[in-house]
Formats: sequence, C-alpha cells, structure tokens
Amino acid sequence: MTTLPDHAPEVWRLAADADKLMVLASLAGLPSQTPTDHDATKITYLIALKGTYHYALFRARDEIAQGRLGHPYFPSPSELRMEHDRIMRPWIEAREKESERKRRVEWAEDRDAKPFEPNSAASRARVAAIYREFCRTWPSQGRAEAPPSVVLDPDKLAKIPDAPRPARQVGELLRTPNAGAYPGGGKTGGRP
Repeated sequence: MTTLPDHAPEVWRLAADADKLMVLASLAGLPSQTPTDHDATKITYLIALKGTYHYALFRARDEIAQGRLGHPYFPSPSELRMEHDRIMRPWIEAREKESERKRRVEWAEDRDAKPFEPNSAASRARVAAIYREFCRTWPSQGRAEAPPSVVLDPDKLAKIPDAPRPARQVGELLRTPNAGAYPGGGKTGGRP
C-alpha cells in the first residue's frame, strides 16, 4: 500500500478540459497503435476523463511516458482513465477512512449525549398514544374478528415439564376430551 505524504498536494482539484487536452498533447509524441479521427478521439477522451483530478491526471501522464503501461504506444481512453484511478485510489481510500472515523466519533458523541431509555415513562406514554390512535383509526368493517382464545386445561398444563419437548408430545398432553373447544370439529387441524 502506498503511504501518502504528510503534506498532500492539491489532490482534490478537478481537472479542466484544458488540463485534459494538455495531457493528451504532451503524450502525442508516443506512437499511436491505430490511425484515428482527431475530433472523435478528442470527444472519447473527454468522456473517459470526466470527473478526473488535476493531480492524478498529470501524474498518470508522467508515469505513462515513463513506460508504466508496459507498451510504448499512446494510451487508449480507458487506459488513461484506469491509470488516473489507480493513482487516486489511496487518496480516495484515505478520505473514506477519515469520513468513516468522523461518522463513528459523531455517532459515539450522539449516543453519549442522549442516553437511551427504553422504558421511560415518556416513551411508554408515547407508544400507548400511538397505539390508541392506531386502534381508533383502523378500519374494522369487513374484517374478521380475532378468534376466541383456546381454553386450556390447567391440570394438563401443570403436567408439562419445563424441559423442551417435541411438539407432538406437547400436543398429546394438551388434548382435551372437550371436542367442541377447537374450531373445525374438535381436532387441531387434522394432526394427531
């Protein structure tokens, strides 16, 4: 990983179109792999170099002229852009790390400034008011009513041990002789 200098140059200044054309003109001495239409090529390079930074663009020019690409030819638009992005990567990563650090510090300060009180009287009252408003405004026409709760035999409930059991065993313990207690004819959905 590249270590960034303590005193960073003006890295974040966007390159103007004149800067981009200056870089292309300074690389024009390299032999071209294909004959090109200069007007179409100029547009393609300007599109490829949209949003580039002055510092990285000129560094990319210098490194390409020194053979960084591994071939002696004039760079294609995508090669020039990839070289620019490679040079900017450590700066962008450093900026993202600093942004993340600041976000964490702000989050910690915010968390410390406003302690969370999940069961405060004010929060309980606010939730109760929201629930009352919901119940008041919820449309009940055309909706099925909640089914009546199933009455379980307390003697059989007392026989259930605290240790977890498979659902079938618990179902056997809870079966009551009262066939009319369950909707659908006294069976629990046709299951044994």
